[in-house]
Amino acid sequence: NDIYIGERKVCGILTEGVTDFETGTIEAVILGIGINFNTDDFPQELKEKAGSLLATKISQISRNKLVAEVVREISKIMENIQDRKYLDEYRERSWILGNTIEVITPKETYRAKALDIREDGALVVERENGIIENLISGEISILKK
Repeated sequence: NDIYIGERKVCGILTEGVTDFETGTIEAVILGIGINFNTDDFPQELKEKAGSLLATKISQISRNKLVAEVVREISKIMENIQDRKYLDEYRERSWILGNTIEVITPKETYRAKALDIREDGALVVERENGIIENLISGEISILKK
């Protein structure tokens, strides 16, 4: 759920579902999008990983125009969310699939290979010990080769 330019992350996307306890259905989705639009002053630990739109053609547009385009694209997806066709493009554009990643959960941190994205949005990973599992939460980072 991150967007990269080159090897630097310029956008992070977080989602959280609000579930009805009795029915188990998702009542609402909370979406948070952080875009590094016009900064080049990152903390030392992020200088190798983080980037911004500052030096790209995208930075030639205003923040308002960028936000409007993001909302427009999300709205298009939401209109047909049930058909899941957007997942094909998501898989095709994913930089994560096929790469070794670091998975960080509240319980542990480990390395795995990103294999696929399921229809429900879970990331399918294979741990170094061969165990395959589906991630529905946590943080991941692509490890440099």
